[in-house]
Amino acid sequence: MITEAEIQKELALILDDANLLWTATANGGKRDKRTAASLKAQGLKPGVPDILIFTPPPSGIGSGMAIELKRDQAAGKQRGRLSPHQRIWLEELRSLGWRAEVAYGLNHALEILASAGYILHSHSTQKKGDI
Repeated sequence: MITEAEIQKELALILDDANLLWTATANGGKRDKRTAASLKAQGLKPGVPDILIFTPPPSGIGSGMAIELKRDQAAGKQRGRLSPHQRIWLEELRSLGWRAEVAYGLNHALEILASAGYILHSHSTQKKGDI
């Protein structure tokens, strides 16, 4: 089963190739208490979406695009779930005119981006059923 980190790595290649102005956030992953405290003091906020695209969607809907990546349901594992902080961030970004979506797997992320009008080309080295 492909992990959220692997989905994000694949998506990063695709977004870079599309020459979009975007960034990933550093919210994921396990950290020791000292590092977590330092990042919090530096302004890291819980729940910020994984991907922030500052290039406005070509569809004209939204001033930017935020994507929270979750794993899709596979091999007996449950589909990824949003935390309360993630829900709030998505709602707040929408209220500011951003398009903010949850993507369940790489294919879903690419569908969301295509529906926003972004022209992307897949670089997947994963088996089609894994993404």
